[in-house]
Amino acid sequence: MRKNGLILIVIFLMLSVNWTSGLAAELFTEIPDPVSNEKSVSDAPEVIRDRTVRIDFDLLVSGNEPIELNVFDDVTYSAIMDRRQNNQDGSFTWIGMIQNQPESSVVLTANLETRIVSGTVFVDFKTYAINYVDRDVYSIVEIDPSQFPEDDDSPVLDSDEPVDSTPDSTSENTSAKKVSDPGNIMTILVVYTTRVLNELPGSTVKQKEEVLRSRIYTELVSANQSFAASGIKTELEVAYFLHTSY
Repeated sequence: MRKNGLILIVIFLMLSVNWTSGLAAELFTEIPDPVSNEKSVSDAPEVIRDRTVRIDFDLLVSGNEPIELNVFDDVTYSAIMDRRQNNQDGSFTWIGMIQNQPESSVVLTANLETRIVSGTVFVDFKTYAINYVDRDVYSIVEIDPSQFPEDDDSPVLDSDEPVDSTPDSTSENTSAKKVSDPGNIMTILVVYTTRVLNELPGSTVKQKEEVLRSRIYTELVSANQSFAASGIKTELEVAYFLHTSY
């Protein structure tokens, strides 16, 4: 009887290990009462709800198994990595999608040294943003894009004089000669002001700049994914980041 009991225990443990190994690991751990000097984003009109979490960086580094994106207690997705992009500042961007959701997108930019993370999740017509708040403290926000202010598409004229819309007679010939550049890569100079930095989390200018770069890298990858889904062959790349006091 004792031998049979030991065999049953061993079998039970083996089954338990096999069952748990098939589960995706959770990326987020909720912080009930975070201590932070950063102002809450809950009052913004586009915010549906938000919470504060910690992030398991080991899961982002491995990229071997599905990651469980437990963005909220009642919302969890299994994300699989497509590729990993290394950035100029030493950070990397985890690029993937939600399992069995081909039109979804998951983009997470992380810096292992500074522990700064920025990310977006698009799935089922829902949008989630993950952002750095403080050391090992991050926010997850569910966003309603329809609540963002509308763009003003009206043209801005310097004077009341009529605009001559007649095309230059040489423009067509000039454009036809510029065939050496395929135009599929667009490099961008990112210029930011001190006022922009002051709106970002972080206790030093360096930290704020790292937060800004993380968000830019994330947004550029998301933009490139949108281009590809629309059949647009253009890709955006960062050439340089420039801080100006203007």
